[in-house]
Amino acid sequence: MALADVLIASEQLAIELAPRGELQDSLQELQRMGPNHVILTLGKEGCIALSNDMLVEQSAFDVIVVDNGNAGGVFHGAFTAAYISDNDFVASLKIATAAAALSCR
Repeated sequence: MALADVLIASEQLAIELAPRGELQDSLQELQRMGPNHVILTLGKEGCIALSNDMLVEQSAFDVIVVDNGNAGGVFHGAFTAAYISDNDFVASLKIATAAAALSCR
C-alpha cells in the first residue's frame, strides 16, 4: 500500500485496517499509509474518497438491479481506465460509479 498512488478498497477493508469510527477518519488513516488517493466503495451508497486533502462523496446511480455481481470489479476497471486517460479524479469517480451501476442492470 505504501507504493500505491491510488487505493480502492471496500468499506469493510477500511474498518479492518483503519478502524477509526467515521469513514473520513478511516480515509485519512489509509492515506497516511502511502496512497495519495483513497477510495472506499460503499455498495448501493456509492463511494467516498480522499484525494490529497479533498473529500469527495459520489452517490450511486439509481438503477433497477438485476445482478450486482462483479460491480466492484467493474468500478475498479472503469476508474483505472478513466484516470489513466487523463480524466481528473472526480470525473473518474463518476465514470466508475456509472459503469458499476450499469453493470448491475
